[in-house]
Amino acid sequence: MKRLLNSKYQLSIVFLSVVLIVLLSSQLYGEDVRGVTDDTIKMAVIGDVTGPLADTWRYGIASIRTYFQYINDQGGIHGRKVKVIVEDDRSNVALSVAAFKKIVYRDKVLAFIGTGQGGGNIALFNQIEKEKIPNIAAGLESRLSSPPKNYIFCTGATHEDAVAVLMDYAIRDLKAKNPKFGVVYPDIEFGKAGMRGATERAKFYNVDMLREVLNVGALDATSQILNLKKAKVDYIIVQHIAVTAAGLIRDARKFGYEPTFLGTQWVCSQDLIKLAGKGAKNTYASNIYSQWYEDVPGIA
Repeated sequence: MKRLLNSKYQLSIVFLSVVLIVLLSSQLYGEDVRGVTDDTIKMAVIGDVTGPLADTWRYGIASIRTYFQYINDQGGIHGRKVKVIVEDDRSNVALSVAAFKKIVYRDKVLAFIGTGQGGGNIALFNQIEKEKIPNIAAGLESRLSSPPKNYIFCTGATHEDAVAVLMDYAIRDLKAKNPKFGVVYPDIEFGKAGMRGATERAKFYNVDMLREVLNVGALDATSQILNLKKAKVDYIIVQHIAVTAAGLIRDARKFGYEPTFLGTQWVCSQDLIKLAGKGAKNTYASNIYSQWYEDVPGIA
């Protein structure tokens, strides 16, 4: 698998942004701020712990816990230790909303690092505004940032832009001639956002594009691969997670089909290489974040 993009906007920006919010709040208002006491600051995460996106979320949740443990080991923030509260929404919008209410009204936290997947964030627009509670959004749908929303902070390019980058790369860098694109995506807000981006870019380039829906957690992609192969698709954009993308790549190899796969950031994972094996050789992925060990300006 080849990485296309290393942006200076790293995952650490999420945490730095939250810390700035916490620092300002604790300095200016002290104990009058919801979620801040003399010795504790409460932060919250609503994410998929046991549902179809759990394989992706577990890394993010672990990194959040690790980061704030590091902060606490250094003495906390102005002597206050950060407590991270995690609620499982199993990628279900209704559960995201229920978890939000529980965390705000019962746990009384200062801010969120994600209120569920894209659909959860969008469903909570009004509640976030009403409660004036900062949210570092986990989703990157364009609707979260355009037009700008009070209290919602996004950390990188939208899903729509990520797909556009992949199509640009295929045409401008790989010099694709009369390419036929396919897009494989799940029928949730995350997937639909990528599909919208692909549709707009295909119009811009005046190229053909085939859509294929593949549910998150699907174990078999035979029908999708056969449809793409029959349509002679050259470049497949995978707006999905690494585990499902790996299955898609393995099934293509099984049927002797060797298109170029172009994955967005949730595909850009070491898990893909482990699961897809040699099939990942024709796979490119773009990512707005970098691994902690990479020698790029943002990490430095």
